[in-house]
Amino acid sequence: MEIISAEIPSAEPIRQAASAHPGTAAYPSWTADLPQVVWLRGDEPYGGEFSLDADAVMQELGIKRSRLTQISGTELRVGRTRIDRYIRPVYRPCDIEDYQKWTRATATHHKSSTLLEQAAHKLELSSRDFAEQLADLHHKLSTHLSRQLHGLEKQLGSSQGLRLAELLALSEAQHRRREQSQQRLNQTGLRQLTSLQSEVKEVQQSLSTIAGFAPQLEELRSLLCYLQQALVQLQQTAAKQKEHLASQLAELLQQLLKLHERFPVPEPSAQPQRSFGKKAGAARVFSPASSLSSPLFYPRPLGKKPR
Repeated sequence: MEIISAEIPSAEPIRQAASAHPGTAAYPSWTADLPQVVWLRGDEPYGGEFSLDADAVMQELGIKRSRLTQISGTELRVGRTRIDRYIRPVYRPCDIEDYQKWTRATATHHKSSTLLEQAAHKLELSSRDFAEQLADLHHKLSTHLSRQLHGLEKQLGSSQGLRLAELLALSEAQHRRREQSQQRLNQTGLRQLTSLQSEVKEVQQSLSTIAGFAPQLEELRSLLCYLQQALVQLQQTAAKQKEHLASQLAELLQQLLKLHERFPVPEPSAQPQRSFGKKAGAARVFSPASSLSSPLFYPRPLGKKPR
């Protein structure tokens, strides 16, 4: 393929033109009909859209150069342009966004595992904060009740000592009930935290199992793209062969017509057929006896050569 040696504008105006969103006038609807590999000379109306180089695309997608080379032209549209003295690949931001949306379903297992780990960590912190708040509340309540009891004791005096003793016993019973309820709450929270941690571990194990199939899914996707391209090529080749055979048949028919015009076939004449034999219309019958009686049919004696 001949490489066009036209002058290509600098990369800065191209980066400035790429700041437009794919929904604006900088991205007309007819650019969706571009092929997967676009050769740019610099004077195309859509040349400014190809503003990202290979390093920027690798950083955006988080892949290596070998993977970018593998998907360029098959799963990701790439532009080939002459920069300095070399043909370099350039990409459009809208194609990068479309590729990210297309591969988002198989590339989010790492993000899901990270979110689950963060959720488990937040749950553990919240449970610790809840336990600390319960302990602080218990301490505040006990302190407040003790202060109230001491104030009541001072107000009532010795005359109401029996009643104060009853109040103290009642407060102690309430305090014990509160401690028991707090212990039950702590045990319930710990059981829930343990069950949630076990569920998070199971989900992480399932995510790691799913992540093991990610390379096979990528290989199957690449193979599917290759088979689709091969099918398109086979269809194009079959169409070309069909057109070629049709043209050959048309030429052969024309040649036959020309030969028929040059050498016409004579029509059969209506002459009467001649009959051989004694009578007309009688067919000559072969007789074995007559053939054997002929002298030409006698056998030659053994040992004698013909003269």
